[in-house]
Amino acid sequence: MNDLLLRNGVHMPLLGYGVFRISDAVQCERCVAEALQTGYRLIDTAASYFNEEAVGNAVRTSGIPREELFLTTKMWIQDSGYENTLRAFDDSLKKLALKKLALKKLALEKLYREGCIRAIGVSNFEPDRLADLCLNHEIAPMVNQVEIHPFHQQPAAVKVMKTFGVQPQAWGVFGGRPAKYFQRETAEANRREVRKNGGTSRPALALAAWYPGNSQNHPSGTDGGKSGHPAL
Repeated sequence: MNDLLLRNGVHMPLLGYGVFRISDAVQCERCVAEALQTGYRLIDTAASYFNEEAVGNAVRTSGIPREELFLTTKMWIQDSGYENTLRAFDDSLKKLALKKLALKKLALEKLYREGCIRAIGVSNFEPDRLADLCLNHEIAPMVNQVEIHPFHQQPAAVKVMKTFGVQPQAWGVFGGRPAKYFQRETAEANRREVRKNGGTSRPALALAAWYPGNSQNHPSGTDGGKSGHPAL
């Protein structure tokens, strides 16, 4: 599977598998195991998904060398702050049964300097908050995980990320919001096409209409926009 090079020289797989909303441990472990067998090497989880242990079990029994995998997790917003973040990081490592994480979103520079994580990432940061973070910290984040798909391009956010060398990691690439949202959007787009073409209808923007927006349906981990808060 292809990868991309982060600003700090770390290679990150171009395609990832997210486990948002797979709260059943047995199901989550099976899904991750099948994803790894298929060829995925980036697995995205979070403390708030309540499935870090299942992810760790699947990774441990996969037989895949650890250095070939890129695992990401996220901390709870209530665990923000220096000491709380360090404690939350230790908790995640224990649940994942790992010695080191590839990417810890909302982590601290201390973890990066000590080699506990390979990269620092954030999730769902708005352009102004991301710019403020990059300008006021010694080590700017390497990744920002945001919702990007045909209905939600986020040009301002992408521009800021490009300026500071932050790699966008898209969640919801086939539609991160509920299917009804995209059905309404598609219907409205089709009505506009009808008006534009003098009453002749043709398919418009149907790509994302039939995807419910859960983690099985799209690559690259997703947290549904729930955990992206400034914490550093």
